[in-house]
Amino acid sequence: MAKEIRNLLGMDKCNKPIHFVALLDFIHCRKKHGMFVPSFLIEREETITNYAAQLQGRIIIGNNRVVGLRRSIGQLVDEVCNKIESSCESMHLYSAHDTTLMALLMVLDQWDDDWPTYSASMCFEVYTNKDNEKFLRVLYEREPLYLDNENPTNQYVSLDSFFEKVSKYRITDWAASCGNTLEETKAN
Repeated sequence: MAKEIRNLLGMDKCNKPIHFVALLDFIHCRKKHGMFVPSFLIEREETITNYAAQLQGRIIIGNNRVVGLRRSIGQLVDEVCNKIESSCESMHLYSAHDTTLMALLMVLDQWDDDWPTYSASMCFEVYTNKDNEKFLRVLYEREPLYLDNENPTNQYVSLDSFFEKVSKYRITDWAASCGNTLEETKAN
């Protein structure tokens, strides 16, 4: 497949690698904005998407799933958790790349090896029941994600369960996470 695309792009005599993630971004952005995309790329879009998703998944996770996800998305996971813990009655909006959503889906054990669609969205909603217990519902592309391992048909999960699920991915101290002391970090 890579060789075929290299030939179609006129890169058959070039030693540069094909960056499937950049190629996929090119296709998605041009299609979304009604711009021309060569038919040979449209015909192979599904394969290009699969290659890009596999590659990006390996880049995010690396050799260790927890460490890879902590380093790629841990600070945002911590930020989201802090906002949920401290201000349940307000709305916070973040803009992110598709690869950020991919990593968040991985943290939530919801990534299905598919590339997020162009302009995909994720929403964290906090609810309080009549007993003043707080629950979370996560929507991805307006569809609920089922995070409750004990009850997989329940789209609401207790905040404690959610925080427990994502706790190993939260980063509050980059220096400590990377094995550096505060003094070593300041010296660099």
